Amino acid sequence: MKYFRKLLSKNHCQSIIDLIPTLSEEVTTFANENVKRLHVSPEWQYNFYRLGKQEVLEQINVIEKKIPFTIVSFRIMHYPTGSSIGEHNDSWHPIDGPSDCGMTIQLNNPDNYVGGQFYMNGEPTNLNIGDGVFYTYDEPHFVRKVLQGERWIVSLRAKLR
Repeated sequence: MKYFRKLLSKNHCQSIIDLIPTLSEEVTTFANENVKRLHVSPEWQYNFYRLGKQEVLEQINVIEKKIPFTIVSFRIMHYPTGSSIGEHNDSWHPIDGPSDCGMTIQLNNPDNYVGGQFYMNGEPTNLNIGDGVFYTYDEPHFVRKVLQGERWIVSLRAKLR
């Protein structure tokens, strides 16, 4: 696990959130798979949106200048009140293409929600708007239930360079 501070500006973060209502129902992934964009977790109640490379190319270029990996999948996760995600390890999926690591980037101010703490390797993380935490697929993580408000993050899948 490694922290990257101020990967994205507040304006970049807000522009990613603002994309959601403008997006089509389907998307072509970085691996050229046509899939439904939105997945709602029936168990954990979070919303998961896949984005196409051209939709977030500006943000990808900003991030890749600061990190030691190449992004292969860019997703937005929205945790409304009552949502969470249990402890798990990430892995790559053919829809997104091969990857060996991931990153979570905080999009909104953590003071705007109660609960929703993100844990890596059993330890709470400390992310402000635009901060990211990099991890390999052998590092377990989870998000506690959002009790009030909503949490927005980018979830990246990537290949080490």
